[in-house]
Amino acid sequence: MGKAVIILGAGSSADFGVPTLRYVFQDIHARRHLKKDKDLLGRLETLFWRPRGINLESSHEGLTVEEILTLVRDSENQIYGLPPILEPTELASFRRSLYVLIKKAVYDGKSTTRRLLNPLLEFTRRNFSKITWASFNWDCTFESSFYYSSGADALSRSNPHVIVPLENWRNAFSKHLFLKLHGGVNWWRIGTSIHYLPFGSQPDLDAYSGPNRPPFRGMTGHPSGANRPPAPGREKRPT
Repeated sequence: MGKAVIILGAGSSADFGVPTLRYVFQDIHARRHLKKDKDLLGRLETLFWRPRGINLESSHEGLTVEEILTLVRDSENQIYGLPPILEPTELASFRRSLYVLIKKAVYDGKSTTRRLLNPLLEFTRRNFSKITWASFNWDCTFESSFYYSSGADALSRSNPHVIVPLENWRNAFSKHLFLKLHGGVNWWRIGTSIHYLPFGSQPDLDAYSGPNRPPFRGMTGHPSGANRPPAPGREKRPT
């Protein structure tokens, strides 16, 4: 049996209902979050949308959420004496609120019950001795599909193997190696470690966007200085 490398490019989760980067803000769950988080909505409108002649409905014509994070990081690190986009005291709150919105858009209300990846997963299990999966997606559709298709029940199911230390991730030393090259919406930095957050059971990230939030440093894979590694654990199926 041979070996295979399979690349899951950006947008490969779109058939599961996960929005592409340009449409993150227009996802129904992101819209609901923006109605609650007036501060985040105000900053998006004032700093990134109105100056470009757009609004929420036309936000797909402007900067993507990844480009906004990059712009904020570059403004924070620039040495040219230009005024910052956000004051240092505002940066952490803005990033954190944006991460919560991303989670809402790419996870909440999404489901792998259509099993769109299952035929590919079953084919690789039958025909290859070693498979490397490389994903460029922030969402959890591959991990969920892999876990639920790997066995009939919790005792027989497993995760793919990841090579970077990830707290709460039950690593399987199998023939499936998983590289999540942009990190994930449920891979968060707590202190100096990368942790998998089991969204299927807890936590609700709304708790991490308020003034009394716990010391989470941020989502991995974003362009604000965090590391760019690992993946999830026993993912409960999104509802």
